[in-house]
Amino acid sequence: MSKNFIIALILMLTWTFSFSLGNLLIVVFILKEQNWKIEANRITVILILISILSLINILIGFNSEKLLNDGSSSLQLIIPYLSLLLGAYVIGNYINTQVIKYLIYFTAIECIVILIQYLAGETGFWYNSYEKNEIHGELLYYSRPNGFSTNSSVVAQKLLISIWCLIRSKFISWKDNKVIFCILLIGLILTFNRTVFLALGVSYFLVSGGLKLKYKIAAFLALILLLIVFINPIKKQFNRGSDDVNIESLTRYSVYYNGINFIADNLLFGNHSIKYFYEENDRKFHLHNSYLQTAASNGLPIFLLVMYIVLILKKRKNLFIVPILIYSFLQFGILWGIGFLDIVLFFNKNKKL
Repeated sequence: MSKNFIIALILMLTWTFSFSLGNLLIVVFILKEQNWKIEANRITVILILISILSLINILIGFNSEKLLNDGSSSLQLIIPYLSLLLGAYVIGNYINTQVIKYLIYFTAIECIVILIQYLAGETGFWYNSYEKNEIHGELLYYSRPNGFSTNSSVVAQKLLISIWCLIRSKFISWKDNKVIFCILLIGLILTFNRTVFLALGVSYFLVSGGLKLKYKIAAFLALILLLIVFINPIKKQFNRGSDDVNIESLTRYSVYYNGINFIADNLLFGNHSIKYFYEENDRKFHLHNSYLQTAASNGLPIFLLVMYIVLILKKRKNLFIVPILIYSFLQFGILWGIGFLDIVLFFNKNKKL
């Protein structure tokens, strides 16, 4: 069993079950293999600076009231969650295209499970957030399966990365590519994550390298035709069955409004580098936006340092940078800590096999 396969398997398991310990073990393995040395460059220096400032921020607010979600680890009081970005960088800078290839195959297998779950009327093995919404059973949003994952958002992230890889790269042979792409497309439709649809669609038309103009034109015309023919059912699915949708009725509006107000009142320290959550109608929310979440949790000085790293990666034209940046405008995607999207944010597509 190859080293790349084992790393890919651990990454997939930690991604699937939202359990970061496996990723930390990979970091230890990589550092040991590299004689406990990390490549010295601008990104490394800034990540270390962010870690130090985050720890200072926690100490400054140690006795103040903090908003911690029940699911957030109290380890954040000792280890700033943004310091884990250094571990994400170590992994992202180490893994190669073979690891990504295995991850695509694993995701395709999960999509087959998703199809089986959908046909059986099940939404997941471990977690079912839609079991009380049978009345909306005809809507894909309320019947979307989770596959092996803890929730549908995790599956959506896997599909975002895997489908984008097949669009932008030649990790997999052309013959296998078609089969895998069809399987992933079925998974994408059945899991029905609107943010992924948007991120993939916008990225496809924004990114120029490797994507021929004739294919973009064909895709655009096919999309227009699809909307014309199936406008009503598509609208019903995307609006979750509602005929009248306005901005103020959207959950995102309330979430973003709360986050912007919190940032305005806590510009310098934010939530003292603890992940910011707030409670509304007996539910706890993060801000469903990586940039607002980072600013609210850490304050503007640390947020600007993080954005500087993103700018560096954007200039380097990281393979995944465009879709995950778009995705993270509507989800807490990147800047979670050592999550998989943070790892692929640092992925070096030129890494040799």
